[in-house]
Amino acid sequence: MQPTQDIAAVLRRAVTVLDERGRTVGDFENRESCAVCAIGAIRVAAHDDPWTDSDLSTAVIRAVAARIDTSTIIDPIERIADWHDEPGRTDDEVTIRLGRIADEFEWVTARRVVAA
Repeated sequence: MQPTQDIAAVLRRAVTVLDERGRTVGDFENRESCAVCAIGAIRVAAHDDPWTDSDLSTAVIRAVAARIDTSTIIDPIERIADWHDEPGRTDDEVTIRLGRIADEFEWVTARRVVAA
């Protein structure tokens, strides 16, 4: 399991990646514009490749999937994709949600430091 501060840091970088590259739906990356979806942004933030997973990106994807409201889909990637690609979903909704999940992990880290 990844430390909570690593997960929060990747999510913060993923928000920056989305802001810089733009957001696309239906694929991890638009090869023409380099825009990415939330999963692609997480992967880029974790290891610079929107198409493959690493241990860190897998941990972050699982953390996000566990914290989004969507259908009953169990697979973490499909769950995030279903939420992300929902018609009418805005760029701001995606970046704000990822930022709030990062906040949650930073809060958990801060509580552990204080408790120690």
